[in-house]
Amino acid sequence: MAGATEYEISLGSVPPAAAIADRLIAELAGQGVDTEVAPDGAIWVKAVSVPTLTAVASLLFRITERGLRLDLTGGDAVLRIADDLPRGSVLILRQDGREDRRDSMTGHQTGYLMRTALAAVET
Repeated sequence: MAGATEYEISLGSVPPAAAIADRLIAELAGQGVDTEVAPDGAIWVKAVSVPTLTAVASLLFRITERGLRLDLTGGDAVLRIADDLPRGSVLILRQDGREDRRDSMTGHQTGYLMRTALAAVET
């Protein structure tokens, strides 16, 4: 789709990545979102709304024991499971080079933080 917003979701080395990927793809399909899995295991989603990506972040928060990293420095937003962050931690790499880290977050707080960070990029 021309001009569509693209997001990459990378599961990193979190075990069992295949099972998490299958669950995530099923969840996205249930919301009417098409996905594409790259050879490196990254899951690409196109034309996804900020609320949908927020729901993905909340799902990843619930099913992994790691933190999340949202990289906004490139052309596309990249959401990764961060093997180096503990569960409940979120690191946002902003376009201006700032790093915003929060620890001991709940799933709801994680979703809100992701949503506000992505909305700031879109404006």
